[in-house]
Amino acid sequence: MRIALVDDSEIERGILLSLITDYGCEKQILFESDCFDSGDAFLSSFSSDKYDIVFMDIFMNGMSGVETASKMRQIDSHVILIFLTASADYMPDAFRVHAFHYILKPYQKDAIFACLNDASLHLPASETFISFSVNAIEVRIFASQIVCIVADSHYTWITDRNGQKYHPCAAFGTFSKQLLSDRHFLLVSRGVLCNMDDIKCFSSGSCLLSNGQTLPVTLRNAKRLEQTWRDYCFSKTRDQTLEI
Repeated sequence: MRIALVDDSEIERGILLSLITDYGCEKQILFESDCFDSGDAFLSSFSSDKYDIVFMDIFMNGMSGVETASKMRQIDSHVILIFLTASADYMPDAFRVHAFHYILKPYQKDAIFACLNDASLHLPASETFISFSVNAIEVRIFASQIVCIVADSHYTWITDRNGQKYHPCAAFGTFSKQLLSDRHFLLVSRGVLCNMDDIKCFSSGSCLLSNGQTLPVTLRNAKRLEQTWRDYCFSKTRDQTLEI
């Protein structure tokens, strides 16, 4: 999700960005953010469809938030606009530029989270991603880029479509619980989760992946698993045909 924060207070920008980041971690939403210290700076780089949400302070040095939003609306009439203010007295003016919501300062976590929940309902679903640490470095991978995840005792092997393999110290269930809610993934055996877009075929108690890996399949469920994969492939092809 792409967001812009426009506020002439560096401290206020930092507080809000921290709360938005906390929301993203809790909801497993990856935010891309740009911060601006004035309306002029924001407008100089703004273009239609660049952001999903714009957080705009009403009272700023130079061009006010309402003036900035009015000029922004001439470029993009659909971006979600959320005003930031220490007082609700000027909100009638703010809503003339089609503000979605406003948030009062000082910021409250519950208010920020509730506002983002509401805004998310008006946006396309954000892609699921997983995050983990390797050698004290945080790694984030979108679900669509994952080929397979395989349990390895207290560790997990994660393979992505770039051929990169990660081995974080994290239980398999940490990732499978999240990804099994994604229709693209199939648990082919205990501790083995595959992206069905990367399965080439099932054969002799195993499944062959697009990267050449062969992973074991639970024998008693082999036919059911293969049927699930075939149904998924058919559904995917049908959806692509309807889009043409």
